[in-house]
Amino acid sequence: MIFPRARLTDNLKKSAPPDTKFVCNLSSWMMIKEFNNWFEHFLQHTRPTIDNPVLLILDGHNSHINNLTFVERARESFVTVVCLPPHCSHKLQPLDMSFMGPLKTSLSQAIEDYLKISSG
Repeated sequence: MIFPRARLTDNLKKSAPPDTKFVCNLSSWMMIKEFNNWFEHFLQHTRPTIDNPVLLILDGHNSHINNLTFVERARESFVTVVCLPPHCSHKLQPLDMSFMGPLKTSLSQAIEDYLKISSG
């Protein structure tokens, strides 16, 4: 989970699923360092092998496509990466618009409301 803030507090971790990874940055956007850490977490949970490779479908975010460390790590870890063309995720990923977008908005608002109540 990426939180748009400078510091991570224990309140943000409450009730999270086991082994959830948390990071904070002021932009709340995925950066190369955070993405590489996420990818290592992904590898731990998917455990791809030569006989059981994994397909990872990504958008064309800069942290994915301009990241030689990630590309090399994916190749050596039996992960095939497919990047979606720009400006088409709403067509190729309809759940982004119909479900994940509204969920993200509601979750962000709930977190903001909770933080206002619990810190005041």
